[in-house]
Amino acid sequence: MPSEIAPLPNIFARLGIEQSLITDDLWLDGHAASLVDDKSCFESDWLDTGTTSAAESIEETAMGRLFASAIEQLDGWSSDKGPTGKMLWIHARGMHGPWDAPHALREALVDEDDPAPPTFVMPPKQEAGDDPDQWLGIRVAYAAQAIVLDACVGALVAVLEETGLIENTLLMLVGSRGFSLGEHGSAGTECRELFSEQLHVPWLVHLPGTVGPIARFEGLSQPADIGATLLDWFNGFPVHGQPTENSIGDGRSILPASKNILSDWRQFIFAKGIDGQRAIRTHAWMLRQPEQANLAELYTKPDDRWEFNDIAVRCPQIVEELAKVLADEG
Repeated sequence: MPSEIAPLPNIFARLGIEQSLITDDLWLDGHAASLVDDKSCFESDWLDTGTTSAAESIEETAMGRLFASAIEQLDGWSSDKGPTGKMLWIHARGMHGPWDAPHALREALVDEDDPAPPTFVMPPKQEAGDDPDQWLGIRVAYAAQAIVLDACVGALVAVLEETGLIENTLLMLVGSRGFSLGEHGSAGTECRELFSEQLHVPWLVHLPGTVGPIARFEGLSQPADIGATLLDWFNGFPVHGQPTENSIGDGRSILPASKNILSDWRQFIFAKGIDGQRAIRTHAWMLRQPEQANLAELYTKPDDRWEFNDIAVRCPQIVEELAKVLADEG
């Protein structure tokens, strides 16, 4: 985010929105206060969820305890409070925190002929190798954590429904980055290659007034869209995608898209990584440039979801056109 753009919590504080942050990230808790000028509109609470062993139940996991604390915060909310009243930020380390799901969840995910699931609690950093059992164990452990997260989000939604808050609360679940599980030869928290397992993160939205469960946004989005969407919700911008004094860079609200009002969405997005890596994604293609700029990998979308079949040599014209756009974007 450009330095001239104020942090989101500070923008919301200026609008008089009461905000609470609940996190298990000690660094974020210490840094959060510096993001807001008016401290009277912002509270931060750090929950120590450190552990070295598997939990006995989902409720006792790190994520379970974090979401339980968040649900306690909701007890003081009133269902007749308008949508501009309060904001609750729930920031979990998620898959980058302890993998402490009950061991029974891992056991339920393996077949009789599979190796016993691993017992580690700290997530891998950057594992490599060609042993399929190794990848299976990591993926099973990851899947168990995903079950925990699903249960925690479900519990939060249930409370919102029981209290009536769901009727006027915008609910979003957003990932900051993905997690490599051996799709391209490595797995862990320190993998940084620009493939979809790192770049394709969930954005689940429940918009009051819509019918049905939380929906997954499928458009080409980028982090700035989160801020634009929240500002859209709180300010009710009449014109979407146009410059406003409260806009977030080139971010665009997804709320019109979720209402089927905005049919023309972003045509491409691009990403920069360490060591000169770059990538551009359109609705039909993904071009990836590794460290050597003269190299390029091209993948069809959405069919080749995890970039397994490089067809750059078969489509040189597409490579050239996308490389030009990527170069123009810097």
